[in-house]
Amino acid sequence: MEKLMEGMDERVPLKSTGEWSETTNVTYDFDKILEYIGNMGRYQALLAVFAVYLSIPVGMHEVGAVFLLGVPQHRCHLPGLDGNPTSANCSDQYLLNISTPPVANGYNGCKMFDRNYSTCCDESLHCSDLPSNVSLISCESYVYKSDVFGNTMVTEWDLVCDRRILRTSATAVMYVGSLLGSLIAGNISDNFGRLPPMMIGTLLILASGIACVFSQSLVMVSVTRFLIAVGGTVTFSVGFVYAMEIVFGKWRVVIGTAYHSAYASGYTILSAMAYIWRDWKDLQLAISLVSAPFLLMWPIMLESPRWLFTNGRCTKAKENSILMAKRNGVNLPEDVWSKSLVHKEADTGRNYYSTVTLFKTRGIRRVTLITTFCWFVVSLTYYGLSLNVGSLSGDVYVNNALSGIAEIVACPISILVLNRLGRPVSACVSFVLAGFMCVAASVVNYCWPAFGAIGTALALLGKLAISVSYSIIYVFSSELYPTVLRATAISFGSLASVIAVILSPYTLFLQYYLSWLPGIIFGFTSILAGLSSLKLRETRDRMLMTTISEAEEFLS
Repeated sequence: MEKLMEGMDERVPLKSTGEWSETTNVTYDFDKILEYIGNMGRYQALLAVFAVYLSIPVGMHEVGAVFLLGVPQHRCHLPGLDGNPTSANCSDQYLLNISTPPVANGYNGCKMFDRNYSTCCDESLHCSDLPSNVSLISCESYVYKSDVFGNTMVTEWDLVCDRRILRTSATAVMYVGSLLGSLIAGNISDNFGRLPPMMIGTLLILASGIACVFSQSLVMVSVTRFLIAVGGTVTFSVGFVYAMEIVFGKWRVVIGTAYHSAYASGYTILSAMAYIWRDWKDLQLAISLVSAPFLLMWPIMLESPRWLFTNGRCTKAKENSILMAKRNGVNLPEDVWSKSLVHKEADTGRNYYSTVTLFKTRGIRRVTLITTFCWFVVSLTYYGLSLNVGSLSGDVYVNNALSGIAEIVACPISILVLNRLGRPVSACVSFVLAGFMCVAASVVNYCWPAFGAIGTALALLGKLAISVSYSIIYVFSSELYPTVLRATAISFGSLASVIAVILSPYTLFLQYYLSWLPGIIFGFTSILAGLSSLKLRETRDRMLMTTISEAEEFLS
């Protein structure tokens, strides 16, 4: 570590003479400069670790609804019985039997028998015998079991039965924040640099996460979680682009998959944190503080030289390139600038780009339409499977951890298939496999509910496959666009992704009416996305494109 930190504070003078002005018509090919700096030197590795760290708390926040909004088993509060000291010896099963109508695989926790419970303070036989003409009434309040979940947002605001749509909406509102983050992250990052958005997003996560703990209403909780999602999406999107821009070659695949492995590690760790902190406020505070270490990492980081060169800030880009090389233990040769010198195209320099630019030219437009659909499907399926672990057979803490582990396992698989099969084929195979697993899990759980463990295993295999797809689509998308549009394109893909994420809890809500429908939706859309990805060009072993004209020549 001492070697990694060596020379962090020293200022390195420029060795070149005849510095180009910031408005000249030339720039430098950073990929060629990286040949001298190193594809993955020790300082680049440190920067990549800092950027990858950003995805850990984001994973915790985005899947935190599994525990923060966990739904315990519940029944109606029984007037005259619950809270009566003489009923303390009554078993939970006894109280369920005398009050709650049975349904397939359990009890209807939203209804109770309309009877006088004040005479049922002991487990007397007459209370167990229901009158023949007893009717059902809706619960006025609820009693929750605390064996799995402690105090959650659901128990605090009774988000069950006829109010369960509020639970779904509370999750969706957070993801609307991710939508806003996607809209602003690309433009801010492409026009003002990579480092500022990462710091601003981290501060927003910290401040909003702590404010959430002290919220006194569901509305305030939703607002603060909305802001957490804004900051999380900004840091996640920009951090990924930053990490991809400072390395070269096979290391892009490694960094891309490591980024998502860290995200999965975040919500695997979340299972342990949720098991320790059963109160949602304690858990929310613990998750929020995970972002704090990045405040110490940020001052050590350098702005992306690739972004600086692309935006005409060549002097600063050269300084950062020389400093990056020195911290790698390398001295750049005097002729590195002449060897990497290129003439700017009409679409480079200090121009400003937006999402509209993605649709102006034929090749980039076609890529945008296909990748946007893939982004939508991969997120709909991924978050649908992630948020649904509480509905699977088995322990929710174990299922959530296994879901995260499945994604961690997906990362080396992603590296293997990307390098062996190439980008389009890898995307196709992983999407189609995920689709078949989702359909199979849905069929098993609906037709043979006694084999719930098999359904859970199939769902986890689907999560493994769709996680491979997620890593692939991130890497593939970043390689299909030029530098001037890369962050905008990734953010636009994230925009489509977040729209799908917003819809995912509502898609899962359909299982209250047709239990098999969400899995069928996830399955068939994944298969279609896999087939469409075969229409994209292979980018394996190709240098990142810089200009729009260069991208159009390759994509058309």
